[in-house]
Amino acid sequence: MIKICVVGEIGSGKTYISKLFSPKKNLIFNADIEVNKIYKQHRPTFTKLKKKLPLFIKSFPVKKSELYNSICFNKNNLKKIIEIVHPEVRKKMNSFLKKWSAKASLVFRAQIQNIYYQEKQWVLEDKKNKKYKNFDACIFSLPYNQGISLWEINSELKVPKTQMFPCWTLMLVTKDIKCEYSSAFLNFKSLSWYSSSLLEDGSRKWVVHASSEWSQENFEREEFFVKKMMLQDLDSLMKTSLQVDFFQLHRWRYASSCSSAKDFSLWDQSKALGYIGDWFCGGRIEGGMTSALNLFRKIENELL
Repeated sequence: MIKICVVGEIGSGKTYISKLFSPKKNLIFNADIEVNKIYKQHRPTFTKLKKKLPLFIKSFPVKKSELYNSICFNKNNLKKIIEIVHPEVRKKMNSFLKKWSAKASLVFRAQIQNIYYQEKQWVLEDKKNKKYKNFDACIFSLPYNQGISLWEINSELKVPKTQMFPCWTLMLVTKDIKCEYSSAFLNFKSLSWYSSSLLEDGSRKWVVHASSEWSQENFEREEFFVKKMMLQDLDSLMKTSLQVDFFQLHRWRYASSCSSAKDFSLWDQSKALGYIGDWFCGGRIEGGMTSALNLFRKIENELL
């Protein structure tokens, strides 16, 4: 049995490469799928949600639109939902791990600060100096700035020089408007990209990215300023004043990249050490998937 450790952030290719390595689909625990099952099949969860959110949760099975409306009404309702749903997901995850206890292990909230190769096995050490041992291979998908020092200590393969750029992201729910394109790349004031679609209740959701240049210049600004400027520019782009029901901002420190990479991943065969990440391919989720697939094709015959 080969154990592979995959370390990285959201959208960097972890899930995709895990699916490629798993010979059977039932060796993968997908939390999103399990949450959907809970909403559709688990009546006790519905009862708890209805008790906490009586104005929004009306009938079983639980409708995502009702949950969404509750969060739009009050952001604190998200915490209430998490407190009810997450314990049920953990129960399912524990059952999954118990079933495959000889073949899987899962660690939460461990910030790895060091890795080293010892007797042809990888050892990981977290900030609390706890060690995780006996890995035949190690694959990490950290952003360039966070992973290069760990890689250079453990491998002689050179990481391509890369510059990472930040991105302010604005997520909105608004009243519906006429929108010509569902998504578009932009070069419009602060904005570089948006995606938009209709929700079940007829409102419109948006994900809007600021340009890397604008994000860099305004990276430390207050959220109030960033929201005001990005929303003002979106209004100008759409030639209307959007009626916002809900908004949330997220600041990605390492979002897009400019890389000299000629390959989409690294694999040190002598130590079974791999490096993947969206930054190999310029950023975005598609880059993470491309990088993960590239590494898998290099090593599938070696490890599987």
